Amino acid sequence: MNSRWLIILAGLFLISSCVTDPSAVTSFSAIAPDATKLHTLTVAYANVPDQLIAVDVMKTLSSENTEQLEKQAKERNQQITAIDALNTVLVSYMQSLGVLANNGLVQTSPGTTDVTAGLTALANAVPELRTTLTTNVIAGVGAVSTFLGDLVTSGYRQAQLKNTIAKCEAPFQSLISVEKIIVTKGIIPELTNIQDRTKRLAEMTHALEINASAEYTKASIPHQPTSEVDSLNPVLQGSGAADLASLLLLQRSITADLSALSLQIKAANEYVTALDNIAKAHTILYNNREKILTKDGAKSALTQLTPLVKDAYTALEALKNI
Repeated sequence: MNSRWLIILAGLFLISSCVTDPSAVTSFSAIAPDATKLHTLTVAYANVPDQLIAVDVMKTLSSENTEQLEKQAKERNQQITAIDALNTVLVSYMQSLGVLANNGLVQTSPGTTDVTAGLTALANAVPELRTTLTTNVIAGVGAVSTFLGDLVTSGYRQAQLKNTIAKCEAPFQSLISVEKIIVTKGIIPELTNIQDRTKRLAEMTHALEINASAEYTKASIPHQPTSEVDSLNPVLQGSGAADLASLLLLQRSITADLSALSLQIKAANEYVTALDNIAKAHTILYNNREKILTKDGAKSALTQLTPLVKDAYTALEALKNI
């Protein structure tokens, strides 16, 4: 009888020792950014040249500058595809780790050639990115994409999780650095530029409204003092009294644009914060990879991951508002 119980207990021990705990990897996978919101941010960046032309109501841009912006607008539309592909690699990789941790099959992966070719074109097209988006950095992103493709074709499951994290630590850090470069060197400065231009347009339309109101008042009450009009900038005085209704509609549109830009700039800045936390979180997975699926290993990793995951999740909330 005693020997039977020993056999049963030994069997239960073996079963319990085979039970895995994917919670640490799953928590990392859960903070993968929303690709559709990242696309919205990218489109806002691509639309800046057209917006710069639109806010030039005083026609201060030369025909040459306008042509350059129109050319830039076409190039930006092509860049959307490259940036979207980069975002897809990031999101797909993070989600794939969660799939592997739960013993699932990775189903999709972005094409490596499309990703690296797109980033190379982006680096050549944007001077601010040329010195930082190097061949080695782009190759790192390509390595993550290639490994995702291998996961799909090979049908790897949970057993390959440790190997995946180990092989992708360095390339994943390169991927994060590329994302940060594009956001900090491209998206944020461009959105800030159009925000500043739009604010100046708001100031100008406010002055035009004063001008129009003063002109209307002067026509209705001949003896009304004209100091409000006379003190205006000569350019605005020469523009004539504007239609008040049209000005109010324009001001409403400008207010909406400024509100959207404010949310987009905040989302971009918060996304950089999220990327920093995601990078650190992946390094924790890497350092704990040997026991990441054991109860003790997952618990230890979660202790380190929790504040990073929380901060990343909070930062990514800003993306939901755009």
